[in-house]
Amino acid sequence: MYDSRPTHHTTSSDPALNSSLAGEESERVFEAARSYFAGGPEQFRPPHTNRGVRIERTPGSESEKPEKSDDYAKCAFDWYQASIPALPEAIQTAFCERFGGCFSDASAINGYEHGRVHSELKFSVYWGGHHDMPNVKATSHHAARIAPWVRERFPEHKVSRADVAFDFCFPGGFDYLTAAVEPLAKKAGVSSKFVGDLEENDPAYPVEDRTGRTWYFGSFKSDCMMTIYEKGLELRGKGIEGADPNLVRLEVRIRPQKQRKKQAAQLDPFELVGFSKWISGAVGAILEEAPTVLPNYDKLEKGPLASLQHMAEQYSGQIRAFLEGEDRGGRPRSWDDLARFLHSAMIRREAQRVAAGKEPRDPLPSPPRRQREGE
Repeated sequence: MYDSRPTHHTTSSDPALNSSLAGEESERVFEAARSYFAGGPEQFRPPHTNRGVRIERTPGSESEKPEKSDDYAKCAFDWYQASIPALPEAIQTAFCERFGGCFSDASAINGYEHGRVHSELKFSVYWGGHHDMPNVKATSHHAARIAPWVRERFPEHKVSRADVAFDFCFPGGFDYLTAAVEPLAKKAGVSSKFVGDLEENDPAYPVEDRTGRTWYFGSFKSDCMMTIYEKGLELRGKGIEGADPNLVRLEVRIRPQKQRKKQAAQLDPFELVGFSKWISGAVGAILEEAPTVLPNYDKLEKGPLASLQHMAEQYSGQIRAFLEGEDRGGRPRSWDDLARFLHSAMIRREAQRVAAGKEPRDPLPSPPRRQREGE
């Protein structure tokens, strides 16, 4: 969230980021950007941590579409988390053989019993509890380096979360990106939320006083969501010198479900964005190249009662409250009462359809008869 200092809960940036590592990342991110916007002779080439995305524009009309470089479609993981079918000791040993360093104990998360964290890179391993396989997590700019190793060393893993980051650096970038995404999110019926100081939406607001803005598109509970935030201001708020206030990050958070967990392990970051139809379209509207939309076979293969089962699971709390009589002082109801309640609601719905000029459907079967005492 953005309060007095720009922090961001959906990115993989750690609030306790070590200043030396942060400075190293910042320098890599902004070295090329500074030379480009200063008009230097050096050709702009996005550095490793800048996700390779570049949009160029000159100050002026905010409705003007920016030019894209040949590297515009490149992006990288900013968070990579997966379950691995291997012993936790074997994972740690293999990681140290590749990256050096060592592991120490860390607090467990998400129901795991044990946790270990690497001494130098943002990488951790969790296992035990009710989980069958260890879970590994790589965050921040280290994820772009660690994810390929996980995929090569443990190809049978299942992805539980992956964040794909696109970085843009041009004046007015935040306003341009959010203006492009917002109508597409609205058309798709996706919720959105702005976090930050509304006064900073004024282009005349002093740059030196800005703390940063964020737009969330989609629910944190959904399989896919998008966040657009002012990364440069976030870094500056952490005390990183030279952070370019024009740096904006578009981040797609993906939480694959069921079969998609294994499928995600075979896709590159750009392809993973195809898990969401509307986000793929939004990225395509910005980059002029959209990730291919990938079918969700879990949904396509649903049984005939899958929607009814989903409804029962979704509203189990309300159904229990009805049966326990929370609305009438705790006097319980029977399942027959629930059947009659649903029957009445369906009858009312049918009456509304007929009143709207639609053809009536076959009559509903009668609800169960209320039994009298002694029957």
